[in-house]
Amino acid sequence: MKFGELTFVALLLGVPLWLVLRAWRTYLAVNRTALEDLFQMRMGLMLITLSTGMWFAALVLMLLEDHSAEAKSLATNVSPAMLGLINLLLSAIGLVCSARGLRSVRQTGPLRRAMGASSGCLMLMWFFLLANPH
Repeated sequence: MKFGELTFVALLLGVPLWLVLRAWRTYLAVNRTALEDLFQMRMGLMLITLSTGMWFAALVLMLLEDHSAEAKSLATNVSPAMLGLINLLLSAIGLVCSARGLRSVRQTGPLRRAMGASSGCLMLMWFFLLANPH
């Protein structure tokens, strides 16, 4: 791989990882005993974490399909459109979880912004994967 390709792949892996880790770090810093919408925050974090993991798996599968027969076999059996639609939906629900809820709790503001940034980034990436004609 050339330097430009490596940089592009590093960005595709690094940006979603940084955003989801930032959301988790913000969640861990919040006083969770005082939150009324704790379930909503946990569900949103679970969804963006799941979608980020699926993004990594899809990207690694795309990178390895030229080098491994098992990866090529798996890549031909996985529907990128279905995978993309499912994860686009998961990211959208994560975005809704970050936007809805009690706005009176001030300590959830940074957490909502971190979850929204992660969900928005993932939605954009899954949308571009779906738009790919291959």
